[in-house]
Amino acid sequence: MPWQVLSPDDKIAVVKLIQKIVDMCWPESGYVVTWGCPILMAAKDRIYDRHSQIGKIAITLVQDFFAAEEYRVKPAAEIAAYAKYAVAGGLALYGIPAPQGVNPESEGYTLPEDLYYSTFIIQSLASFLKITWGSLADPVEHNPDGTLKPRHNPVGALAMIAAAVERVFETFFTGKYVPPAHKFSQLWTSGMVTDHLVNTWRLTPRRWKEI
Repeated sequence: MPWQVLSPDDKIAVVKLIQKIVDMCWPESGYVVTWGCPILMAAKDRIYDRHSQIGKIAITLVQDFFAAEEYRVKPAAEIAAYAKYAVAGGLALYGIPAPQGVNPESEGYTLPEDLYYSTFIIQSLASFLKITWGSLADPVEHNPDGTLKPRHNPVGALAMIAAAVERVFETFFTGKYVPPAHKFSQLWTSGMVTDHLVNTWRLTPRRWKEI
């Protein structure tokens, strides 16, 4: 789970992880990592800052979208309807959205395609590819020699970004922007991120290359 990286839920595991990193970077330092030490807390703060940035970038992208002239002049009811459509098969998550206002059971309806190809997802992910590419699999896999096997696709980052984008569109469900009642954090978005993880894990290598 992406929210569990450096989580205080397992302090022993966090200390061991940071100790390995310290030993790799400064093998002769003799530095002993403990929970609450400056190096560990700096790493934890950095991770939390990245989480916060994901939420902020999503807010900016969606707010800019609805601030465009096309939507700024629309009545609140239409904005609300569009925001709800966007997360239910529209362009919040899909590269090719389903048609708006068409009954799913009618002949004119087409299923949305290209999940996670939306502009909101691609632009958000681009800001984090450099620091998330090559992330480890969860559960962690090992090579025959015991070393960790890298998973080059940032499945966790993509799941968090998708949840963040979906969450911001929901803030327009009344027809105007209503700031989220809570921060973008594990406590309030864990379920959404977990749901998206099911899909991000299933993306094929070809899909990742296209994204």
